[in-house]
Amino acid sequence: MPKTMVNRLILGLFLAMVAAGFVSLPAVSPAVAAPPVSCGGAVMMNAAELLCSHLDPHAPPQLCSYSWALLKTDSSTKVAQGSFLLPRGVANMQIYAANGFLNALTPPIIMCQQRPTSEAGAKDEPE
Repeated sequence: MPKTMVNRLILGLFLAMVAAGFVSLPAVSPAVAAPPVSCGGAVMMNAAELLCSHLDPHAPPQLCSYSWALLKTDSSTKVAQGSFLLPRGVANMQIYAANGFLNALTPPIIMCQQRPTSEAGAKDEPE
């Protein structure tokens, strides 16, 4: 048999084994990074509070928005919502605090993204 025919035969046999499940190829999956922001909210003793921390000292400041459905003491619903800038390195920054609530109807929903810069090469923080 010529050498190219043997190589094709070996390749065909390998592909057949992969298709049959006898040989597995390494799976390639995208890398997932941990988010640089961690937030938590609670309703206790008629008060609601939402706190956030910036976890990664190398990540830029984060521009975030939140929405949180709360049940008031008069049985009506209030949706607390807003936006905030979370500076690099801050811990337990108070985002929302108010009283007159019985419980949370939903967990707080917080979405963050890197703060957009106004100029190319602009620094994240003033000197």
